[in-house]
Amino acid sequence: MYKLLLVLVFLPVISFSQSKMAWIHNADNYYANADYYNALVLYQYAQNDSLIKKESVLPYEVELTNQKLTVEGIRLDSTHVIPMNQYVTHQIAMCHFYLHNYQLAEQSFKVSAALPYYESDKFHYARAMKSNENYHLASNLFEEFIAAHPTDSLTSIAKIELEGCKYALENHPENWNAHVKMADTSVFNRGTVSMATMFFGRQNRLMFSSARKGGVILKPEQNSELLFDIYWTEKSNDSTWKPAVNFGRPLNSASHDATATISNNNVIYYTRWNDKFRKDQYIHLARMVDFKFYESYTLESPVNYPGKKSITPFVSEDGRTLYFSSNRDGGFGGMDIWKIPIDDQGRTIGVAVNLGPEVNSPMDEICPFVHSLSNTLFFSSNGYNSMGGYDVFKAGYNSEENTYAAPMNLGKSINSSKDDVYFIIDSLMLNGFLTSDRNSEDNVYPTKILEFTNDQILIASIGQVIGADGKPLAKAAVEIKDVSGSLAALNLVTDANGKFMCNLPFGYEFYIETQMSGYIPNAMNFSTKNYTTSQSVVLEKIQMEKK
Repeated sequence: MYKLLLVLVFLPVISFSQSKMAWIHNADNYYANADYYNALVLYQYAQNDSLIKKESVLPYEVELTNQKLTVEGIRLDSTHVIPMNQYVTHQIAMCHFYLHNYQLAEQSFKVSAALPYYESDKFHYARAMKSNENYHLASNLFEEFIAAHPTDSLTSIAKIELEGCKYALENHPENWNAHVKMADTSVFNRGTVSMATMFFGRQNRLMFSSARKGGVILKPEQNSELLFDIYWTEKSNDSTWKPAVNFGRPLNSASHDATATISNNNVIYYTRWNDKFRKDQYIHLARMVDFKFYESYTLESPVNYPGKKSITPFVSEDGRTLYFSSNRDGGFGGMDIWKIPIDDQGRTIGVAVNLGPEVNSPMDEICPFVHSLSNTLFFSSNGYNSMGGYDVFKAGYNSEENTYAAPMNLGKSINSSKDDVYFIIDSLMLNGFLTSDRNSEDNVYPTKILEFTNDQILIASIGQVIGADGKPLAKAAVEIKDVSGSLAALNLVTDANGKFMCNLPFGYEFYIETQMSGYIPNAMNFSTKNYTTSQSVVLEKIQMEKK
């Protein structure tokens, strides 16, 4: 009787223990495939089945994929045994972080960082604090981690994260005076999540990605609100955006179709993946005729490699170069930005080339956008001096030396402590779009499309007119003309020191001519296309010869 009673008492315990191990095993499989939502649900079951809430899975394309971030101690083997509850606590914290639920991640890492088996969680705890704008506390934790682990593989990353905290705390001048707001909710931000605006042939027409009702599905059980499709819209005569139009099949499929860019010969490149194999994200190509697309195909190995991600494509304005992000071998860590030439048919030529350490850091660089007029690369990175998550950076390109300038953070008006990605801006740098999760609510972090206006970039141009003897010429007439004829001419007179000054707008070529009685007229050309922030520039002296 007693033996039977004991068996009856322990059967539920054995069954519950087995369930925990099954949940952990399945959660580990989801985690390995970057399906952090389903992994989180099962880890929470294993921790406490009363914590589970039935929620829909929101698609979220931007992920932290840095290959350098290895978590020591989660490998279970005969020499390293970790208590199950501590392992689950750590995994839950990691899932919250990868799902961009930084408030919950901070709370979870506070617990797991105090456990003896996860010293690296002190680093992740600081990272979560940084994403919640707790920059002072995050700085202290990063400094403590760096001092305590001088040779740890995470220490170099911690130093980069610390630079971002310092940047956020500094009273640095704003690079841009941009005014950011939520884009039209009836057009861009309907449904569960929207992202990745891109110009579609002209600047008053856009493509973007969204998961919403009415999307393409192939099976009744599928929910289009959980699948990205590619949409387009254009401005009406009253400058409002028309209702978004789904491109339909075959461009959009029953998988995720997103982050599209189109060449000047109507070849579209975009990323496709599905939730079952989230790590298999590849760039596809399709051809458009009269707003209809032929069946797409996956680009070959110069762009896509099995087992490696290739995402966020961008094609240059001249249609000759395809930029994209990939975590393939041969980079500098995590996702890097690469480029490859393409022919008139949109086909790749040769091999992909990494943009190099001037652009790519040991962290992740994604979402390339090349502003043609200024020859400037804009991209998002969680490295350099990011204020948290991904920030938007810019890097000017010197074609003569074939090098990029050091990346510059665009500052707090464009960037936040959350993820700021998919930045685009028009030719004169007055209007643009980006994607961000800065306005998230209730610990759910879907991305939204934001639009912004930028104050006109003005170049304070200071010149001087001198005679052949090098002495300044006062009261010389100076006429400044826009070569394109779009702007009215400026007429100035030099002061007693032969100087003149004026504010010239970004994006133009100017012809500056000087005249003075008794002297031969002279002139110079000046371009404001390479100055992407308002600043003062001293022009070359204009010398005038006597008649």
